[in-house]
Amino acid sequence: MVGESKTILITIFSGCNFFLDKKNKCSYNGYEVIKLDYKPFETELAISNYYKSIGILEPYQIDLEAISDGLGINLTYTTKKTFAFENGRFRMINVDASLPEHLKREHYFHELCHVLRHYGSQLFLASAFIQLQEYDAVRFTRYAAIPYHMINQFDLHDPFVISKMAQAFCVSEQVVSDRLDGILRNSLERGYCYG
Repeated sequence: MVGESKTILITIFSGCNFFLDKKNKCSYNGYEVIKLDYKPFETELAISNYYKSIGILEPYQIDLEAISDGLGINLTYTTKKTFAFENGRFRMINVDASLPEHLKREHYFHELCHVLRHYGSQLFLASAFIQLQEYDAVRFTRYAAIPYHMINQFDLHDPFVISKMAQAFCVSEQVVSDRLDGILRNSLERGYCYG
């Protein structure tokens, strides 16, 4: 739902320049953050709504095969490098089977973005458009790997939240840290920061 929001209090996330004091107040670059009223982007809501529509409500239910089947995408695992391919109505994502599980998942979501949101071959695009698509795919990966509707299942005050989320969602700690940092930045940019 557009305009849906969630209050999230932030503690310590690796790689971010902010901290929580003893009074549960967070400081970020000299500003005191009382609360973060997070409003998800349209892409986040679309991913969450799709997951819910196919019964994905918990992190352990994120099944790449089920996601692909629901979208009419053939999913294969081979020893070839991960790639996406489209020809007319045929769509396929191949995931490199030799990768660790968390990288298989991250590569899959990256390629899924290209299949769902980008048109044409990067072989024929200017480098600026390729960079834009790659940036979009990185953001999409965070949203698809750690869906909006599941974030509230975790205690964000837990000092081990990043490692717990990485394990639950089967992604790297960097993806979790980037996802949580994005939530913080989105909230701060929308003016929910006092100081």
